[in-house]
Amino acid sequence: TPAPGLAKLLSVSTILLAYKTRGYLKEKYESLLRWQIFFDTLVIHQLLLKKPMSDTKSLLQVFIPRVLLYFLVKRNKNALSSSKGKRRVTKNFLLLHMLISFKPPAFAAPYLFGLYGWILAELTGQEWLYYWSLGYVASLSQGLAHELASEPATLPQLTTVPDELAHTAYFPNLMFQATLQNLKLLQ
Repeated sequence: TPAPGLAKLLSVSTILLAYKTRGYLKEKYESLLRWQIFFDTLVIHQLLLKKPMSDTKSLLQVFIPRVLLYFLVKRNKNALSSSKGKRRVTKNFLLLHMLISFKPPAFAAPYLFGLYGWILAELTGQEWLYYWSLGYVASLSQGLAHELASEPATLPQLTTVPDELAHTAYFPNLMFQATLQNLKLLQ
C-alpha cells in the first residue's frame, strides 16, 4: 500500500535535514573515515566471514589489516588526484559498478562499495565518492543489523538489483510508516 502522507512528509524531512547539515558532515569527514574502519571490520567479520562476535581473534585479524590499510591510504592520499588520474579512476569505477550491478551472481557486489569507497575518495581527492559510498553503508548496516539480531531479512523476494534499489530508496517511507503504525498514530 502507498505510504500515508505523514510518513512521506517525515521521509522528505530527513532528506531536507541531510541537505541542511551537509556542511557539518564536511567538517566531520576525517572522523567519519575513522569510524568507517570499525564499521568495515564488523561487516567483513559478520556478513562476509560469518564469524560470531565472540571470536575476538578473528575480529582482530580483520581489524588490524583494515587499520593498516587506512594508514597506507592516508600516506598516499591524493596519489591519483591529477585530472587524468581522477578521470581514469572514476570512469573505470563507474563502468565496473554498472557491469556488476546487472550480474545476478554478483548481486551484493555494488554494496561492497560501502567498504572501499573511502579508499577511492582518499586516493583521488574526491570526497563525493566517499559520500556516495555511504549510501551503500546504509544498506550494509541493514544487513549487519539482521545478522547481529539473528533475524532473516524481511523481504526475501528482493532478488534483483532494481528491486533492492527500490526497497532502499523507499526505506525511509517504510520505516516511518511502520513506526507510526507501531505507535498507533496511523490506523
